[in-house]
Amino acid sequence: MKITWPTWWIDAGGVACLAALSAGAFALGVRPAIEARAQSRLLDQSARSAEALLQERVTELRGLTETERAVRARLDALPSARALSERSRVMTGLAELAREMGVSVRELSPREPRREARSAVVAVRLAGDCTLDQLRSFVAALYAKFPDVELASLDQGASWGMADAPGPFSMDLWWYAVAEDSGSAGAKPARPAGSP
Repeated sequence: MKITWPTWWIDAGGVACLAALSAGAFALGVRPAIEARAQSRLLDQSARSAEALLQERVTELRGLTETERAVRARLDALPSARALSERSRVMTGLAELAREMGVSVRELSPREPRREARSAVVAVRLAGDCTLDQLRSFVAALYAKFPDVELASLDQGASWGMADAPGPFSMDLWWYAVAEDSGSAGAKPARPAGSP
């Protein structure tokens, strides 16, 4: 007589064994691989962000260097700069030029010079009243007669309505001078700290 044993418990045991092997393989092999891949993606993303930031900084520095070269080239093309000891003569010349152009000067105040190795920059505040045409003529004459002076900012009063109506204005100028101890024209220094 042949005895038959139920086979379902063998199938259930096999299924349980396969489930245990699958869970073990996932826990020991697949899950760490997924986590490592996610970590690798984060590191790649961080590296790309850092590289983009570095490239942006390099581009910014190249732009500053090119701007500095352009300013130095402009200074080299200028006639010889005046010495810082001529400050009162330069301020008098600015006031006389303003009067010649019909500009009424209310304020002409130079600040303390910012000294560099071979040069210095003096911030000058100039305020007064004139028409729009007079102001245009003054600025044009300023660049022609004072190549070592740069217009940094210009504020026109709100009361200017027509070109022939006088109104208030104020401007900030930078005068680039040779330091007394150098004796020769130097490169134009950086703009004064806190200047517009």
